[in-house]
Formats: sequence, C-alpha cells, structure tokens
Amino acid sequence: MNPDRPLAARATLRLAALMAAAIMALSLGAMALQYRLVETRMMQAQENLLTASLNDFAALYDQRRIIALRQAIEYRAAASAGGEMLLLQDRKGAVLAGTETAWPEGVDPVGEGFTADHAIAFAKGDKRWLGVARLLPGGFPLLVAHSLAPVDATLASLRRG
Repeated sequence: MNPDRPLAARATLRLAALMAAAIMALSLGAMALQYRLVETRMMQAQENLLTASLNDFAALYDQRRIIALRQAIEYRAAASAGGEMLLLQDRKGAVLAGTETAWPEGVDPVGEGFTADHAIAFAKGDKRWLGVARLLPGGFPLLVAHSLAPVDATLASLRRG
C-alpha cells in the first residue's frame, strides 16, 4: 500500500470543495448584481411613467389651467384600476378631483410645477407608491403617484428564485 494515497485523495477533495465554494460565491454575486440591475431598471421605468403622467397634466394645464386638469384627473380616477394615486386640492385643502379623499401622511408638497424632481417612495396601507407632490401656480396642491406593486412583486419573485 502506498501511504501517500490518502493524502492525495484529501488534497483532491479539498480542491474540489474550494472550486465548488468559489462557484457558489460567484453565482451569489451574480444573482445580487442581477437583482440590483432589475430593481434599478424597474424603478427607472416607474419614474418614466410618472414623468409622462406629469407631462400630460402639464400640457392640459397650459391649455386651460385648473379646469382642464380637474377634468383629466376626474376622468383618470374613474378609469383607475388602483395603480394610480391622484389628488388635486383647492387652496383651502378641499378635494377638487382624484382617487384619494385626503393627503397621504408624510407626503408634503415640494416644489412647484409639473417636474418629476424629488419623486419619493412612500407607503400607504400595505402598498408602496412612487410619486410627487407639488404646489401649482395659484396654490393648488397636486399629488401624482404610481403603485410600486409590480416592482415589488417582480423583486419578490427574484428573491424566491
């Protein structure tokens, strides 16, 4: 019998274990990178959707001011499937139109106009939202937000995988 044989077998086993550990570490790193890339791209898509909504409202506001904006929000609120949060108030805080009856807690108007700058993610109930709160000329508070439920569902699916 060769006394070096068990030593060589142990070295081969250690090398195989090291290779397997390295492959697992690389796989986990790649999965984490993929998760972050998907999250970033989906949030960019939500921001683009929010910007498009704000641009639509800005065009209507430029044409006929608050009257057109109110009509558009009423129309979209009636057709809403729950993925959009809209709220237009008058100067005194009374609701003019929207899917909400009150301003969400912790969300305050920041800035003026229809830009998507300073968009915030906030929670209302068990849903997360990405939105902007603005003061329009004349002091009319406007909230436009889109649900992050599709993003959260996709990311949860990736985590389960």
